[in-house]
Amino acid sequence: SKKRFGEAESFLQSKSAAMPKSAAIPAAQAELKSIQKDSAGAQKLAQMALKRNPDYRPAMVTLARDHYRNRRLDLALYTLKAILDGFGDENPPRDKSNAEARLLRALILREMGKRSAALDEFKEAVAARPDLVEARVSLAAFMLESGNAVEAAGLLEGALKYDRRNLLAHLNLGDAYRLLGRPDAALKELELVKSREPTLAKTYYNLGLLYLFGGQMSGVDKKTAADKAITAFEKYKELHPRAQPGDPDD
Repeated sequence: SKKRFGEAESFLQSKSAAMPKSAAIPAAQAELKSIQKDSAGAQKLAQMALKRNPDYRPAMVTLARDHYRNRRLDLALYTLKAILDGFGDENPPRDKSNAEARLLRALILREMGKRSAALDEFKEAVAARPDLVEARVSLAAFMLESGNAVEAAGLLEGALKYDRRNLLAHLNLGDAYRLLGRPDAALKELELVKSREPTLAKTYYNLGLLYLFGGQMSGVDKKTAADKAITAFEKYKELHPRAQPGDPDD
């Protein structure tokens, strides 16, 4: 909210006055500006942080993330290359094990359709930072798409140890449990998501699949399961906008 942004800006401004040589303060201010869609302000503050400390990694990642948010993907990848790969012996990588930079590059590569390269980057990010929940959830999504529910479930269970409220982790874990033949566990995950975000269309699609193909659930006979599947799919249709011409249509 605007109030929260204002409070954050006031806090960082007071810290800036007290710590005029800190690189961390303008780097944090840059991230805040980027989130508020002030790209020019974000870039200026990140550069200020790097002027104070040319080796300050969070400011470098903020530069790349701001380029990404503003759809300057080539500039984002160039900045990430400087962090992770470098440009030869005279310009070595600044921080080749930086998990946030790996995650950001993975997201860009996935968006560009370079799935194999994105998969490798997600794996590197999780290896470097097992607590990086977004990387775990994204890697698990790849695993689910390839039918590897065992690894997906492990990644998602790990993600939820770090962030119990991550709805996408719960949603995908429900799908993983369905594929692993654990319908009761799957239902528990999906019902939790539904209770917290009742307008999330994908939940009802996954529930429909679970009731239709997930196997025998405790206290649910075949007719009831079929009725519940129909109800879930009808709710999905209600919440999910009709596909445009050329789009895949579930």
